[in-house]
Amino acid sequence: MINDKLNLLEVSRDMLFDKYEEKNFYRFLKKFDRLNDVKWTEQAIGTAIQQICWDLAIEKIKYCELKLSISRYMKDLELPPAEVIKIIYDIISYEEVKWSSTFSLVLCLKYESDRKEQLEIANVINDKAAVGMISGIDLVGDEAYFDAEFYRPIFEKYKEAGLGLEAHVGESQSVINVQQAIEVLHVDRIAHGIKAVDHPDILAMIKEHDICMDIAISSNIYTGVVQSIAEHPVKRLFDYGVDITIGTDDPIILNTSLNVEYNYLLQLGFTDSQIIKIMDNSIYHAFDKHVSVTSLRSQHTSGVSSVG
Repeated sequence: MINDKLNLLEVSRDMLFDKYEEKNFYRFLKKFDRLNDVKWTEQAIGTAIQQICWDLAIEKIKYCELKLSISRYMKDLELPPAEVIKIIYDIISYEEVKWSSTFSLVLCLKYESDRKEQLEIANVINDKAAVGMISGIDLVGDEAYFDAEFYRPIFEKYKEAGLGLEAHVGESQSVINVQQAIEVLHVDRIAHGIKAVDHPDILAMIKEHDICMDIAISSNIYTGVVQSIAEHPVKRLFDYGVDITIGTDDPIILNTSLNVEYNYLLQLGFTDSQIIKIMDNSIYHAFDKHVSVTSLRSQHTSGVSSVG
């Protein structure tokens, strides 16, 4: 059983994407399998989240959405979703005070996971206490399993509860997934979505619905959907007038940080004022509505998922 900090660090090391590895979307997803070797006790969960929050504090990040898939925690702790969320929420709340930051919990459903399990997790929306501990829901994993009709009733309930809605679409699969995420799921944000760049009708739809696109440059390189930083379409998206944010997706696997990602923007010709606009977007489109641009103009990552 892997419980202590040393072994968690070893797991993190093994998950790191070597620069000589083949850049491939499914190789990227496979990295997360290493987390299955961890026996997720409350102590292990706490250690992992504390490390993430410490890393964020070092980067002076004042608002971050922690995206977690909790199915493994449920199995190892032998607890229902609501109780697992309470454990995570208590850890995050403590870290917020310690670092004078805002860490918001976003619940993730993995496309490829058993649907009965996904529904069990999603049904925490019926638990009033649990709803107060999360700020939104996100669809993650292998987009090939995207099924808008399956997720429609789930997203309707979360929307009714006033929580944020996001989906990882339009990265490895068709741009049609982006369109359906907008028209069927009524998402507030799209993770990646870069295949929309060559479809003005989809981009117009994104603008019309005031949807933000969460972009992770390093991730798109290592998953092989973009061949180089110079070829990344983030500037085209920005110039079209789409609101974007910049995130790390998974800093452990990609060996990146938010500062690195912002430096890529400079390489791609973004001005300082444009980067400030992107930072402001991250607060304007935040799922936690208690934060604001006036009170919290800072860096932000919307894709930290390294503990689940």
